[in-house]
Amino acid sequence: LKAREAEAKSSAGEFLGMSPSDAGDETMVGEDQTLEHSRAAWVPARASKDFNLLYKLLTKLDEEKNIQKNPVFGDIGTADEAEALAEDAKNGMLDKLLQYAWKVHGLDYYGAKELGFNEFKVRKDGTYTRRGPKPDDLGGAEQELEGAGKFFKDLELKWDTRVFEGDQAFKLVGKERLEKEIAQYTETQVQCIDGNKFMCKLCTKLFKGSDFTRKHISNKHSEILEQIRGKILQDIYEENFLSDETFTEHEKEYKELQASLDAGQTFASPGLEAVRQPPRPHQRRAYFDLDQPKQESRSVLDYGDI
Repeated sequence: LKAREAEAKSSAGEFLGMSPSDAGDETMVGEDQTLEHSRAAWVPARASKDFNLLYKLLTKLDEEKNIQKNPVFGDIGTADEAEALAEDAKNGMLDKLLQYAWKVHGLDYYGAKELGFNEFKVRKDGTYTRRGPKPDDLGGAEQELEGAGKFFKDLELKWDTRVFEGDQAFKLVGKERLEKEIAQYTETQVQCIDGNKFMCKLCTKLFKGSDFTRKHISNKHSEILEQIRGKILQDIYEENFLSDETFTEHEKEYKELQASLDAGQTFASPGLEAVRQPPRPHQRRAYFDLDQPKQESRSVLDYGDI
């Protein structure tokens, strides 16, 4: 998360230094990069909806990555000012928001895709779904917009959900769960005595209020809380690991390999069938006791023969 945040901030700074012509560049890289309903996306009413949703989405993304100043929003103004912009103005600013979303946050708005951690660097050189150049004539675009109603409805639902639920990566870190379980543990270490006194179970000190006791536990017993915190994090990371689909695949491969070994089979190179090998005879290795006294091999002389 920290590495991604640093990369996003760096990209935001680079975006701030771009010229207006570069920031609005709509050079097409390939036909697959053009939105299928391109003409419908240029209809002022549709572009206004996309602008409002994208503005709200980028505000959420900037907040998650601690980007204090959005270089694009400076030209637009506050959320209320952005909402009050005319449809033509929103239509003209939309392409810059689309490019910022991809270059900084790795979010392809019309492609309904957000890059994960492993793909995040792709946003620098990769391509995203664009509206394409503005048509000279929007005749019939309204009818095309009606035909693309399901596409845009699904698009709005996806990004509205993203704004409401936030980044799923934060759930993997378990920040909310961690704080909740630490608070629950702290509460179990506070005992009320005589209705007006509260004791810390960790050291039996008494306090006038439960708040003072919780603060005491947080300040004076931080080492114990760190141990509890470490255990909770270990549980969270273990659950993340076990819920990973790739782990179940590796586990299946491991069990199959273990079963074959238990059956006395060894596998040759890939593509060849398993061949059962006869058991090898057990060969005893020579054993030398290093602690045993050395045996004298010299012959004993009889001095009577001299």
